[in-house]
Amino acid sequence: MTTRTLARRVSVARNLLAARTPAERGWLDLAGWLARLEECERAGHFNQETDFPRALAFYLAALAEAPAAEPATEPQTSDPRPVPAFVEHLRIGDRYPDVAAAAGWLREIAWRVECGIPRVTETEFAELAAWFEANEQRLASLADASTLRDVGCGRRTCCWSIRHALRAGPRADGAGEVAEVIRQLRARYGSGV
Repeated sequence: MTTRTLARRVSVARNLLAARTPAERGWLDLAGWLARLEECERAGHFNQETDFPRALAFYLAALAEAPAAEPATEPQTSDPRPVPAFVEHLRIGDRYPDVAAAAGWLREIAWRVECGIPRVTETEFAELAAWFEANEQRLASLADASTLRDVGCGRRTCCWSIRHALRAGPRADGAGEVAEVIRQLRARYGSGV
């Protein structure tokens, strides 16, 4: 296949993808995304995530503060397709950062449920962060020359990576994963302090 043929095929594929509506791509608008979350909650998918009701309430309150009638900063088009929720969160998040933060928290919870990552509440996250802070020097001294610590199941991590993730907080992307890493470190190395 020549470069020209490949470029033409890529162009055709790009045009076909652009012609699809966000719903055909699997993207939901704000109302659709919220409806999907509420549907999953009714189905019991978030039963183990005890912070989900708080996250949802935070999101709804943040949306209420960001007027839906506020004009978009982008030029309006005659395109009847709905704007995907993640694009709308980015647009609204410029003026109303709580919207983006609340949406991120809900996405993190949904990600944990979907991927089978153990839940973590804000309270437990704070307890794990305190344990890590109290034991960080000891964990660093036990690390090998590469500064990596074994957390089990063939996974390794380093203290600075955990510290960075902890600074992002319990509502950030990856909070469930970092909490699980600290749980494994605590189980493997104990308190020692």
